[in-house]
Amino acid sequence: MNQELIERNAKNYALFNLDKPGELMQFIDWIAQPAPLRIPKTQNDLATLLDVSIATLSDWKKRPGFWDEVKERTIFWGRERTPNVIAALYRKAVKEGNAFESKLWLQYIEGWKEKTEVDQRSLNKTIIITRGENEYGNQNRPIPGTTVELAQEGIE
Repeated sequence: MNQELIERNAKNYALFNLDKPGELMQFIDWIAQPAPLRIPKTQNDLATLLDVSIATLSDWKKRPGFWDEVKERTIFWGRERTPNVIAALYRKAVKEGNAFESKLWLQYIEGWKEKTEVDQRSLNKTIIITRGENEYGNQNRPIPGTTVELAQEGIE
């Protein structure tokens, strides 16, 4: 059994080791939904429906792993809706040229990550030349390959 699975099972045991695990699951599913889609609409009404107190719901929110489980279920809920967001992304990009909200959705729901690529061809090499003795021990003689030496030779 791999370590991740062991940790997940331990977290689930800590989260669901209580008298009403089914009700806890319903609460997690309810809270993972966007507020306008929740049925019932309020946490008080949900407590009544589940036959638990408001204090119990508050205590469940404090249990280790509760918010991790909510996040997982929110992502699961959102994945089904990703094609609609992609369609909105297309419409918005074509109409307005701005799709920032859709990008955020894809980063959160689909786990997209931004990356930066460096084009090696466009990097500039910087050479710093300091005053003082050059390798020839002469302070007045230009350092070979510098602009001063090239200018003296008529090459620039």
